[in-house]
Amino acid sequence: MVTQPDTVFQNVQSNSEEEEAIGDHIKMALLKDVRRRMTPQPLKIRAEVEITCFEYDGIEHIKAALKTAEKVSGTECDVKVSLVASPLYVFTTQTADKDSGILAVNQAISAASESITLVNGNVNVKEPPRAVSERDERLLAEKIEKINASVDKDSVMQI
Repeated sequence: MVTQPDTVFQNVQSNSEEEEAIGDHIKMALLKDVRRRMTPQPLKIRAEVEITCFEYDGIEHIKAALKTAEKVSGTECDVKVSLVASPLYVFTTQTADKDSGILAVNQAISAASESITLVNGNVNVKEPPRAVSERDERLLAEKIEKINASVDKDSVMQI
């Protein structure tokens, strides 16, 4: 019904010739509801990576490597990189196809790795790309919040 709605509706017959089989507004409402319910939900693919560079301008080299990783993104899978707590970064993408999402994140990680190793940096994949659920996202958010809270406490104590 999602791909060929006309073939489904042509099989529906009315009780009398005077009545229309199904009104256009009913057809549109049915199609809208079926498409909404039957459309696959996009998966979130995530990987956790540590990137370090102890050379002169190491931070700039890490930024360049992360920009290189984001440029590798394909048309279907747009890979984003977020900082959790230095040196831990999260590579994420959303896609309907799990395999293409994992492939895109792996390509982004390898692009960042190639870029940073040219300047004597290191990439350590802490958690390889995988599909994550809402629970996993909530745990990551709690982890980031916990790190931020401990950093705030340390900065207050030093003052």
